[in-house]
Amino acid sequence: MKTAWPLLWSRRKKWVIASLASLCIIALILEGGNSGGGGGGGAGNNDEDDDDGYTGDGYAGSLRWPNPESIKGVIPNNAIYVTLDPTLVRRDDGKLFLLTTRAQHGSTWTADSLYGPWEYQGDTLDEQGGAPSVHRVGNTWAMFHNQHFDYSTVGVSHPESSSPFHDASIVVQTSDTLEPKSWVRQGRLNITWAMKYNVLDAALLTVNSTTAARDGTTGQRQQQHLLTFGSYQEGLFQVPLANPPFKLADNAMSLMTHLERNTTAVQPRDQTEAAYIFARKGWYYLFYSSGRCCPEHSPQTGQLQWMRYDQAYRVVVCRSRRPGGGYVDREGRDCLTENGGTVVLASHDEIFAPGGQGVLDDPEAGLILYYHYARYDMARDKVDDTRKGFLFGWNKLRFDRDEWPYIDGA
Repeated sequence: MKTAWPLLWSRRKKWVIASLASLCIIALILEGGNSGGGGGGGAGNNDEDDDDGYTGDGYAGSLRWPNPESIKGVIPNNAIYVTLDPTLVRRDDGKLFLLTTRAQHGSTWTADSLYGPWEYQGDTLDEQGGAPSVHRVGNTWAMFHNQHFDYSTVGVSHPESSSPFHDASIVVQTSDTLEPKSWVRQGRLNITWAMKYNVLDAALLTVNSTTAARDGTTGQRQQQHLLTFGSYQEGLFQVPLANPPFKLADNAMSLMTHLERNTTAVQPRDQTEAAYIFARKGWYYLFYSSGRCCPEHSPQTGQLQWMRYDQAYRVVVCRSRRPGGGYVDREGRDCLTENGGTVVLASHDEIFAPGGQGVLDDPEAGLILYYHYARYDMARDKVDDTRKGFLFGWNKLRFDRDEWPYIDGA
């Protein structure tokens, strides 16, 4: 399938965003029985007795999730700006920066509080890019984002390499301030093209370790930078980066690991993407989005049509004692070989297709899970077509006695 514009701005599903920038979404009424209430009924209490297993059909167990925290100002209650694929960081002076996918160059928002008010600061980049992921690296900030790439220039002749999503690549930018258009391009990560993955949705994890000297004393402190990526196809992958993490490490492709694959996801199979790894108390938590994020053009009418409720994005988690593999869900199912995955947040009430998530440990609210979502109009039984599409939300993130994450208030 060919794209009608020069840039696949964002994730595998982002081909719709250029249309969203110029069109109000005309959502079709969702199929009966797939609307309204929360993610499966009852109140739930987040202990080990709750059935919150991921089955791939949209069922999210007995939990019922709270609405996003109230935010003052134009986010999330905006009808103008698309706040898709959020990445959220707090600068040393206390100012919060929210970078999102929008049109060709992205958007930057700032606030002093997570509760707002948020102020729009302008385009993030001077060049094209989407699905930003920002991380602190030493005394600077690094952003990884998606961008089209002509793989024929590096000898790839496969016909799919020029098709949407398969022609994506990951670019690294740095900034000392996070301010709009302060970003300096460091280059494209030379991840080898392959059919089994799309080079989208990058997230950096830095693992600190200390080497032991031969005499038994403590040696040098080292950092290992790992980049997780992937969108649909065969799931999520990871490669090591150099130090600083602005290019691939030596022999990175031979060291690539396969983290997650789910063949029970909604059609087409393996619809998982948008990974984010968070380290806590010796565990590595692999958060990702499963399902469909966005509306697609109806082959019958040509209009944008939202997916069914049971096919919509949801936030899923697996965990491991090591960052490079061995991830399992709460039921002990392997997330690579046994279709594992535990749902953390799914569609409920007026919140539709939450995903594109990240985790922030913030001095104001503690641990939070942030994400984008679409507003569901329960009275009209359809996605709210008075808005451009995607809004920004967050909730406090808690961990139970077995160290599994859940949304506060679920």
